[in-house]
Amino acid sequence: MQTFLRYFNNALPLLGAALILGAAAYFIALAALKRRGRRLSGAWKLWLFLSAAYVFSLFMLLVVRGEGFSLEGMGWYSLDLFHEYRSLAASFTANAFINILMNILIFLPFGFLFALPFGESKRRWLVLPLGFAATFAVEFIQLVTRSGIADVDDLFNNFLGVLCGFAMARSALNIRAGRGGRGALCALAALIFLAPPFIAWGLSAA
Repeated sequence: MQTFLRYFNNALPLLGAALILGAAAYFIALAALKRRGRRLSGAWKLWLFLSAAYVFSLFMLLVVRGEGFSLEGMGWYSLDLFHEYRSLAASFTANAFINILMNILIFLPFGFLFALPFGESKRRWLVLPLGFAATFAVEFIQLVTRSGIADVDDLFNNFLGVLCGFAMARSALNIRAGRGGRGALCALAALIFLAPPFIAWGLSAA
């Protein structure tokens, strides 16, 4: 818990800046829509604000929080898939567990928020390739600008978050439509996508 609180406290200034930038983008978008004669409902306004704040939060936490920018060559990278899970399964540490879990959770809102506008449209599946593209873009930016470590494990965990959020959105939409069975299955899928770090933790204690 102390490790998580330390991460959270360090991120607070960046999250505050993201909230301000998100609010600015929100009001600019509302003004642009108003000029075109379009008005949003309260639910859509809430979605727009949360989405804007979330996108800026991603940028702040995954790019700006790095040790600065440099275009002189490439930064650190790792192509050793699942090395974080192997290390965690071999010997549990709170830092390793939280790093994996946070890499999943940070992209969970992406899958959830951006699945909602599609509703029952077949295009809802576009959220998944878009989510993968977003996670890949973050890792590429970190590699090129040296603002972080480009890691295939991060790419995997981030996409697990997209899948988890997407499954949660589908669960909520199915339950709202009276399809409780499908909603329960989607909720189960969300738990499965969230399970890998806990499985590795369990293996370390075995």
